[in-house]
Amino acid sequence: MVALYELTNQYKELLLLAATTDCTEEEVAAKLHSILDNFNVKAESIGNIILDMGSDVEAIKQEESRLNARRKALETRKEWLKKYLLQEMVALHEHKIKSACVTIAVRVSPPSVEIVSLADIPTDYWRIIPETKEVDKRKITQHFKDTGEIISGCSVVTDKNYLEVR
Repeated sequence: MVALYELTNQYKELLLLAATTDCTEEEVAAKLHSILDNFNVKAESIGNIILDMGSDVEAIKQEESRLNARRKALETRKEWLKKYLLQEMVALHEHKIKSACVTIAVRVSPPSVEIVSLADIPTDYWRIIPETKEVDKRKITQHFKDTGEIISGCSVVTDKNYLEVR
């Protein structure tokens, strides 16, 4: 006969083992088989562990949602601050600010393509993705960089700036 405190300790060990992600299912099964208890009592204990894990899962999901919302808010604020600082530095004709902690520089963006008229773009500058057909802007940009020619149906934007913070 197994003492009650021994069973309690065995179920506590089972709960801790089942809650860790670095153990295998075989290890959990071996621990379950090692517990010498009435099947119904063992099943009820496993059910309680399942409920406990379910509440942990829900708590983790809520925390993930909260952290995700906070991350998105911080990303939005960070991008706003970068746009604001870029706008102000351009207005003041300030191209670089360097301090002991941070270097901020206004950089000229590489050329990018804006589609003006899809119908005018030659078929050589299209790529076909299964079930979709779209313009290959990278190929058009590379053509512009190589030859300086602008493909009909689009324009090349070369006057954009971006802010680099290191």
